[in-house]
Amino acid sequence: MTAKIYTKLGKWYSLVYLLLVALACATGAMINWIITRSQTAGGETSFATTFFLAIASIVAVAAIVGIFQEKMWAKWITLGIYSWYIIGNIHSIIQPSLLSSLETDARGFKVMQLIALLFPVLGIIFLLEKPKTNVSS
Repeated sequence: MTAKIYTKLGKWYSLVYLLLVALACATGAMINWIITRSQTAGGETSFATTFFLAIASIVAVAAIVGIFQEKMWAKWITLGIYSWYIIGNIHSIIQPSLLSSLETDARGFKVMQLIALLFPVLGIIFLLEKPKTNVSS
């Protein structure tokens, strides 16, 4: 019998989050591929962006399979994906060129990014909780 790696809440939260990441990355890759194939918008999308999104969706699906199988490598991949989104959100909060180019008030943008930052942080907290062991006397 193998030891449990995930709590029930951490497992389901991560599964939903990874499913959304996989769907978003796959959709982005398909949109970039369609734009490139139809030469819309001057075909300005690069192969690297499309390739990265496709690989990210495959990694997210692999992590979903690993979570169902209670594998430790899936936990590390999931932590990496959460960290990737946290770093991306922090980058977009503090990037001065983006905030200075906005014509509107940037406070709403910062608040929205801070709310978006909450979801991967919660995922890390849920994922790092130790599952309770059933000890029979």
